[in-house]
Amino acid sequence: MSENTAERPVVVGVDGSAASVAALRWAGEQARALGTGVLAVHAWEPATGLAPYAPASGRPTQAEQREAAAGL
Repeated sequence: MSENTAERPVVVGVDGSAASVAALRWAGEQARALGTGVLAVHAWEPATGLAPYAPASGRPTQAEQREAAAGL
């Protein structure tokens, strides 16, 4: 590689699965070999499959969904 990789982290997506744990482990090893850091990314999207006729009080708020996603 001709680029300076020390300023760029190794980016890896995580979702709590065994495969993402393995990917995170690999990213750590790769980052060590390159002399850089790791940036682990977890993305979520608000649930949209809820029945439109369900009362708003029965739907989780975006903050509740974000907390649930962060708990992975």
